Amino acid sequence: MSDIMKDARKETIDSSKSEDELNFEEFTKWLRTAIENHMEEPIEVRFCTISKINRPEVKAMTILRSGENASPAIELEPYYKEFQSGVDMDIVAEKIVALYKKAGRSGKQDVSFYTDFEQARDHIVCRLVNYEMNRGLMETVPYLRYRTGTIRFVMV
Repeated sequence: MSDIMKDARKETIDSSKSEDELNFEEFTKWLRTAIENHMEEPIEVRFCTISKINRPEVKAMTILRSGENASPAIELEPYYKEFQSGVDMDIVAEKIVALYKKAGRSGKQDVSFYTDFEQARDHIVCRLVNYEMNRGLMETVPYLRYRTGTIRFVMV
């Protein structure tokens, strides 16, 4: 077990559990510590749930440098499965940090575009989606029912 894993275990996890007994929540706690230790500068790791059209919600994370308000969301399920199959947490963290650096789209973004209707109006489109498959998502986004489907409004 790496030093990062040992430090994270001391801080967040019942030491009576073995690595392969980690649930997803414990995995994210370890992952936060491992990623923070792999970055050269101070960062903030945030975890979130993302709703996707026609598929279940996914757990994801973002990595933000000081002063940033936007970063790509990295889906965690594939990395959790790797970890469960025996890949060391340090290796998982290295892969995520490499993906984050490769994406290179973090930074300070002007989000007023999304909150000012006059700026956004020409970028709003509608999509027809299956209502039953997206019932949970429809609780959080604007939509209209259309026959057995749903017209969902999105920005492009």
